[in-house]
Amino acid sequence: MLKIIPQTVDKAGIAAALALTAAALFLPNNASAQTVQCAIAKAPAEHAICNNENLIVLDEQIARMNAVRKVAFTTLPEISNFSKRHQVWERKRNSCGLDFDCIELRYRERINELGSLHLL
Repeated sequence: MLKIIPQTVDKAGIAAALALTAAALFLPNNASAQTVQCAIAKAPAEHAICNNENLIVLDEQIARMNAVRKVAFTTLPEISNFSKRHQVWERKRNSCGLDFDCIELRYRERINELGSLHLL
């Protein structure tokens, strides 16, 4: 007869597993995941990004960082604040028009900002 022995549940382990699962759901599925959708790009800055390999790489990095950070927020105000800050950044980036250097600077600023968020 098979006897099933209950195992103790490690709540921290479950929380970590859930966080990783959630992160996997929100992370881009492939290396081409971007914040700018080139097929429907409208703003001049978006066209500039889609036509510059360096800017595409930076955009992909932002997409990955955004996905990781979104999972870390647990309250509606945190999520809302994060989304609003991203929208402000997008407007700032788009104000660069076709100026590649300006766009790159905006990306590097956002990457630094996202990197400095303390999530733990």
